[in-house]
Amino acid sequence: MSEINIAYTNEYQEHKKKLEYIYNKKFMSKDTEERHLPDGKHILKTYYYYDDSHQVSEYNVRASKTDVLDLRGNILTELKNIDYHVDLFTMVEHSNGKNYLLFSTELYGYSVLDFSDFSAYHFIPAESFKEHKETFIWTNVLYCAQNNILAVDGCYWACPSSTYFFDFSNPTNIPLKELYNSYDMDGEVNIDTDVIPLRWNNDGTIVLKCCIDEEGENEVEKTIDVLSRIK
Repeated sequence: MSEINIAYTNEYQEHKKKLEYIYNKKFMSKDTEERHLPDGKHILKTYYYYDDSHQVSEYNVRASKTDVLDLRGNILTELKNIDYHVDLFTMVEHSNGKNYLLFSTELYGYSVLDFSDFSAYHFIPAESFKEHKETFIWTNVLYCAQNNILAVDGCYWACPSSTYFFDFSNPTNIPLKELYNSYDMDGEVNIDTDVIPLRWNNDGTIVLKCCIDEEGENEVEKTIDVLSRIK
């Protein structure tokens, strides 16, 4: 997986600036969504925007803006997604005592919000932006406090779901270090079908939903120890 991060380059910042026009009431959908985070202290309120005029971009522009609120409704920070296809908002209660939010600012890459000071850290893979290549799309995450590993459910565009594992011992050290992925299980499971993380066990092993037959018809739950598989 790519480790070249272009999120903070001038070229990418100019790209984001070009799409800022979308955050205008005339492009705003009537739909909004509220999510109460598991810490019981914060609410996410998301607004959606859409433009199919192709005047700024050759593609339809779909975006979102999410306000992070306290329980009184005060806006603490806002999170923008300039290519809204994935609904990734997962809070992690870390072993270091802090809370973090995993979220997306576009289709590719990932971001981490530190709730202690509301600073955000972003990763956008160079291949997807500069070379228009497919990279792994994050759709959900499961964190294990016992081993500080982040299991990421996602896919490559139009491909079956797969699972990547990252070192999350230092959540703001971006890009995160990849430890293992389900493609390394070829021959052990059918990687041409979905391999989805279900849950972490108390001993630090993880349960994956996958198929082990060539036809991809029989789903099973398979438990693996990620740490023992790291090369």
